[in-house]
Amino acid sequence: MNPVKIFCPRCQTNRVVRTRPDDTRAPCPACGLQVTLARSEQPLAERIGQSTLEAEIVVPETAIAAPKPVAVVPYPHHQPRRKRGLPVGLMIAGGICLLLMITVGALAAVWLSQPRENEAVASTDTPESDLNTSNSGQGGNTNPDPPEPPNSSDRSPAGSHSSAGPGRTGLAELIEQVRPSLVHLSVRGVSVDDDGKLVAGSWTGSGFLVDEDGTIVTNHHVVENGKVATATLSDGTQLKVLGFVFVSKEKDIAVLKLEDGFSDFQALELAPQLPRTGDDVFALGSPRGFTGSATRGVVSGVRTSGELQEMGMLDYEGKWIQTDTPTSPGNSGGPLLNMDGHVVGANTWGRTDGQNLNFAISSDDIKDAVSRASSTTQEIDQLVSPEVVRAIRSRGIR
Repeated sequence: MNPVKIFCPRCQTNRVVRTRPDDTRAPCPACGLQVTLARSEQPLAERIGQSTLEAEIVVPETAIAAPKPVAVVPYPHHQPRRKRGLPVGLMIAGGICLLLMITVGALAAVWLSQPRENEAVASTDTPESDLNTSNSGQGGNTNPDPPEPPNSSDRSPAGSHSSAGPGRTGLAELIEQVRPSLVHLSVRGVSVDDDGKLVAGSWTGSGFLVDEDGTIVTNHHVVENGKVATATLSDGTQLKVLGFVFVSKEKDIAVLKLEDGFSDFQALELAPQLPRTGDDVFALGSPRGFTGSATRGVVSGVRTSGELQEMGMLDYEGKWIQTDTPTSPGNSGGPLLNMDGHVVGANTWGRTDGQNLNFAISSDDIKDAVSRASSTTQEIDQLVSPEVVRAIRSRGIR
């Protein structure tokens, strides 16, 4: 094999290839183009030390012309994707919709920020309606333009809800309206200790006025074994309790009479009918001596004495309002009222072995007791419990 120098028109460069002496063509080592070989007058061997053949290219004149540029086309996965824009019509429609949404939102915000007419009317009517309610005990408002407050004949029954419910702004005004009828009772008397001995002591309870002549209702056990009792009104006025005009130990009711000389008594109204289960109620009283305290709850049920006796409770008579309104010692005798400010019961006792099992003697029994009140007042020291009587007799005192 002899080395031969050839010129490749495709690569435009000289190449050295090895050929046999009888070869007339040789391929380009780079591109593989077959180049025609021709004998050179000066052998290539003289220049490189070996006999050689010099390739003479026999190509047309057009073959050696400058090669045309070839466009390099990338593989399909390397081709840049042409970005397609949204149709012009769709873009215009989207812009219009966006402008409409912005306009509607701005109009809604302006409308919501302005006070509506009914809200303005309600805000101006509320104080006037509260004022009318507070004056209902003095005959009410005769002006026909604003809504008239309910009176004793047209108020909703105790079992129905009025516009002033617990949690609403009217409850505070309602409490202020009925608070002057609340009475705090301080009693001094005797009791029996665990050893069966007589001991002097004092205790407190609650009550409420039922007429303008100074008649109050409380529980029998509040004044039992008492010798002297004093009533303190909501304004701080203290009056002596002259005695009782009616008592019912079986219903735990005592109707007391206050001393004369005070003419500004404000009485509470008794509910015309018993409440229903679920009606809103609130209690006023002096739990543990905290005068004028208010708590609220609902009516849990209306119980008869037969129901309570079957459950092993106290041997009381009458009808009892069961409520979850919180009460404590000192609340005894205080009023349990509905949302019309009517007395539905007098808070009396509660079960300590359960949650919120409190009971009030019903307004029906209170009305019966008040109607049976005597015109003669008896001193409360006559209300002596059997335990005290036994303790007295054990000491030889009769």
